[in-house]
Amino acid sequence: MNRVDFAPGGLNPPHSHPRATESGVVIKGKLLVGFISTNNVYYSKVLTAGQMFVIPKGLVHFQLNVGEGKALTFTAFNSHLPGAAVLPLNLFASTPAIPNGVLTKAFQDFCVANLNSSISFNGFPCKPDAEVTSHDFFFDGFSEEGNTTNVFGYKVTPANVLTFPGLNTLGISMNRVDFAPGGLSTPHSHPRATECGVVIEGKLLVGFITTNNVYYSKVLIAGQMFVIPKGLVHFQLNVGEGKAQTFTAFNSHLPGRQDVPLTLFASTPAIPNEVLTKTFQVEDDVINAIKSKFGFVKY
Repeated sequence: MNRVDFAPGGLNPPHSHPRATESGVVIKGKLLVGFISTNNVYYSKVLTAGQMFVIPKGLVHFQLNVGEGKALTFTAFNSHLPGAAVLPLNLFASTPAIPNGVLTKAFQDFCVANLNSSISFNGFPCKPDAEVTSHDFFFDGFSEEGNTTNVFGYKVTPANVLTFPGLNTLGISMNRVDFAPGGLSTPHSHPRATECGVVIEGKLLVGFITTNNVYYSKVLIAGQMFVIPKGLVHFQLNVGEGKAQTFTAFNSHLPGRQDVPLTLFASTPAIPNEVLTKTFQVEDDVINAIKSKFGFVKY
C-alpha cells in the first residue's frame, strides 16, 4: 500500500503502474482522480473523504488536490512491487536522456533489435533507422528440417528476437518444431507467453496441465491447431509412425522456456537432493540416478 499526502493544489502527476491495478480511498480533502484508456478516453471524478477509485493495470492516471486544504489517500496494489512510470520524468528527465529525435517522432512502426546491446525489460534498443534493411523483416531459418538426433528426438528452431531481430518489441515470435518417430517435446512452460500451434505433418499428442492439476489433451493431425495458456506445463509427443512437424507462435518476442526435467535435475548449481527427495518422496539414489541421465542432454 501507499500513503499519499497532498498540499493544497498538490498533483500526483500522470503516471502508470506497469505491474498492478490500483485502488484507493480518499481519507481527507477533495481530489480530482482521472485516468486515460488505451482508446484515449479520459475518465475522471472529484472525490471526497470515504470515496474510492480503481485504476486498471498499466493505464496512465493522476490525482489533483482541488480542495482548499490538504488531502490524503491510501492506495493498494495487487503486486508487491507495482512500479511507477512517471510520464514527464520518463520522457524529459531520464538518465541518460531520451534523444530528441525520439521525442520529436513520437511514434514508430518498428524497432529492429540492436543485438550488440544489452536486453532490457522491454527488449533491445533499436538499430538506427539508417541501418535498417529489408533483410531485418524476413527470416529463412525455417527452411531446413531440424536435427532430431538427440535423446528426446525433437528439435526446436526458434524465430525470436535473438534470431530474428525485426521482432523486437512487436510481441510475437514463432518456432519450427521437428519430431523423429516417438519424439517428445518434454514437459515445459513458457513464462512470458501463450502458445498456439498448427500440426503440419504427422500425428501429435498435445497436452497441458492447469494450475488445478487437470490434464487436457488431444491427438492432432496435419491442419489441426492447439493453444497453450501462458505459463502452463505442456508437451507434444509424436504418436504417429513417421516424422512430425509443427509451427508454433507466441505473443512475446522472447517467450522463454523452462523444461521441467532439466529445471529440476540439471540446473546450475544443482537443486539440493534434500529438496528433491522430499518433493518426490524417494531416496537419494533415485534422485542421483535421474540426475545422471540429464547431465549430457543437448537439443
